[in-house]
Amino acid sequence: MDEVEKLTVKHARWPKRLIAGALCLIVLLVVVTVVLLVTRNHPQVSNDIPRSVTQQVQGFKVYFPKPGSLTSFSLVPQSVSYKYGVLIFSMSGPTGKSLIFTEEAIPAGYDISALQADKQYNNLYGQAFITDGTNRTTGALFTQDKTWILINAPQPIGANQMQQILDSLAPQ
Repeated sequence: MDEVEKLTVKHARWPKRLIAGALCLIVLLVVVTVVLLVTRNHPQVSNDIPRSVTQQVQGFKVYFPKPGSLTSFSLVPQSVSYKYGVLIFSMSGPTGKSLIFTEEAIPAGYDISALQADKQYNNLYGQAFITDGTNRTTGALFTQDKTWILINAPQPIGANQMQQILDSLAPQ
């Protein structure tokens, strides 16, 4: 093989390597794009309300599920806010179900005995109420230290699971 033939064979391999490299780069870009989209649509989770928020709360204690008690739900950090005396946050579950919490001081003169619910009981921290409907499950806890906690599950989770959630709450 003379020198010209060797150069021709050597240069014939170069486009194949270029195509293989380009395909590897494209596959890598697709994988990175998918990972970024998945992590953007599934917010980072945490196990506590940020201290910077809890320090702002006045007039009531902040309650949150005890560590490890709600393994199927995680705090959505971007949902945490405290405005006008009301703490709001949500938790998301692996099946797409969510919990929306509001916490505030029980208004002076509020008559808890007037509430009606499917289930009423006392737990460690106060009086609990659960209503389980076809469109949502709602739980409320009126604590002995005058905190009113309302939990709304827009997709029904059932009275038993709502009771587990209410009973998992503890002052933070």
